[in-house]
Amino acid sequence: MAGGYRHVKHCRLCKKRYLIEQGQKMQEYCDDCIKRFRKEEKDKEEKEK
Repeated sequence: MAGGYRHVKHCRLCKKRYLIEQGQKMQEYCDDCIKRFRKEEKDKEEKEK
């Protein structure tokens, strides 16, 4: 069996399950929530200008 193992994590915002590869940095949020958060921050900065 090649490869490592995966950790199953749950997103703190949407509670969706996602997998983290062995050796990958542990994160608290899924990729979708991270992208949404960055987009909201970018929009907020543009409105302040």
